[in-house]
Amino acid sequence: MTVGPDVPDYSRPSVDIERRADAEWEWGVTHTVRPEKLAPMLPDVHYSITVKVQRKVTELDRDTRFAGLYARALTIAGARCHDFARQDEGVHRWVMCHTWRAVPAGSSSIAFAVVMMGLMRTTAGQMPPLGEPAPTTQELMTSGGATMEEMQHRSPQRATEVFVEFDHRDPAASGAPPFTYSYGERVAVHPVDSFEPFVRRAENYARAHKALVDVLGTSPIPASIGLREWYMADYNLVTVELHLKP
Repeated sequence: MTVGPDVPDYSRPSVDIERRADAEWEWGVTHTVRPEKLAPMLPDVHYSITVKVQRKVTELDRDTRFAGLYARALTIAGARCHDFARQDEGVHRWVMCHTWRAVPAGSSSIAFAVVMMGLMRTTAGQMPPLGEPAPTTQELMTSGGATMEEMQHRSPQRATEVFVEFDHRDPAASGAPPFTYSYGERVAVHPVDSFEPFVRRAENYARAHKALVDVLGTSPIPASIGLREWYMADYNLVTVELHLKP
């Protein structure tokens, strides 16, 4: 859908939402933010960031270790906090809750680690929360941290920012599926006048995550964005999908 030879029409959705309802991705990121993420941080207000890293495990044995998943989730959470705080040295952050475990998924399992960070711009003399202590190497040898009931009580899906990195690829499969970066932004005004600012933010976030993954040196993400789609996933949720290919 274009308004010229190569100029996208950002005034309307680029794809029918009904066609996206059954979309399934093997490898990528879902990233959702609320309006307060893009506004200046207010003093004495608690903000939160949830990061989840999950991997498909074809043969989960009793000796599965979660240290790598947890370290990756914590690194991504740190990067998201840095972006959130906009280099404000007065912003304090702490681990509100965390968990790491594995759950059955058909013939395989999904191993994951979740870190929920709290952020607050403190005022003079204020004592910020201490947060959860870092798990030990021994604790990360098996499932641990908060129970699923405790995590549900914290409502990590309702955090100011939610970032999920997933990899459900089959190691035995030939060919590499595209890496999908799905960005969602809650908006107060509906309908939106233009999807272009949301597409640009999605592209910037995808590039920033690729740069972080490149530093980590694992699972390199393709650099080329082969397809862009934008639509309203809900009455107040703008969604942009970027499909990155080699």
